[in-house]
Parts: sequence; C-alpha cells; structure tokens
Amino acid sequence: MTIGLTPSDFIWQGFMQGKKDGCKEWPIEGESLFSYREKPLPYMPFCYKHPQYWHVIEQETKRMGDMINSRKLFDDSEAVHPILEEKKSRLKRFMENYW
Repeated sequence: MTIGLTPSDFIWQGFMQGKKDGCKEWPIEGESLFSYREKPLPYMPFCYKHPQYWHVIEQETKRMGDMINSRKLFDDSEAVHPILEEKKSRLKRFMENYW
C-alpha cells in the first residue's frame, strides 16, 4: 500500500475545540491556524460563523458517516473565498517556483 500526502495550498482560519453554546468546535474571528515567529500567517476564512459552523459539521458528519469525510465546510469556504496568491502557503509557492 502507498500513502501520499501533499501540502495544502493555504492555511485555514483558526478554531477552538471544547464546549460553547452546545457546540464542540467554532472558528476564531481574526485568527490564523498557524503563525511564524509569533506572527499570524495569511489564512483562508471559513464561510460559516459560530454556531452555524458547528451545525454544518454535525449535519455533514451524519450524512457522510464520519467527521473526517465531511468536506462541505471546506468546499463551501473555498467557493466563497477564492484562493489568492498571498493566501497560498510558502511551501506551495516554493514548489511552484523551484520544483
């Protein structure tokens, strides 16, 4: 068996996990999922806000059978926010220029 992994073209908005208003996960406004040297990296925002964000995950988890295969949140966010060059990860830009 061969398993291949590829880097993402961009970084997602930050999110928290825990318990908030009956939700187990929610996006953090104005936060990147990653930072570099204590500075947030440009990120792709989610198109859903709290609590709709969690409700979409719940509905898709039921529809697809598990949370890992629930892509609606990501697909919808990419459709609403086109991927601009500055949102692409540094690794992706490096690979495009030097690979």
